[in-house]
Amino acid sequence: MCIDKGTLKSIYLAKYVPNILAILIYYFFKNSHYASLLPSSLSAILGISTFIAGFLIRQIAIIQLGKFYTYKVSIIDHHELIDTGLHASMRHPAYTGTFLELTGAAFLYNHFILSWCISLCYLIVIHKRIKQEEKTLIEEFGPKYQEYMKRAGMFLPKLK
Repeated sequence: MCIDKGTLKSIYLAKYVPNILAILIYYFFKNSHYASLLPSSLSAILGISTFIAGFLIRQIAIIQLGKFYTYKVSIIDHHELIDTGLHASMRHPAYTGTFLELTGAAFLYNHFILSWCISLCYLIVIHKRIKQEEKTLIEEFGPKYQEYMKRAGMFLPKLK
């Protein structure tokens, strides 16, 4: 049963529109003093390493969800709550990975302010989706999911 409520479209907009804008901003303002707030090599190292870390986290999270990973908010037959692997300490590690991918890509533009604007845009949009996902999971799993929420952080492991 699909319960997405349009959040997938919002995610695509948050992932692609800022990057297209970044390319346009870079093209039109590449000679301004804003274009290099970080040294080029530092920006590249941060960008590549952050992107790779995010990609790996996202792929591992998707693999660990197995057949329960979907692009749209939905509950499938015989749905199970996955709370092992990365999901043991984070409820949404795939989103954490995507956030790191976008942050890494933004650093590759060598534009510090733009880097944070892209990442912030994604966080704002993903918040709506997570609210819908968690509402759906609470409806499906009840107290089991609420207990999971207490022990696992949303994007990062909880400090004990």
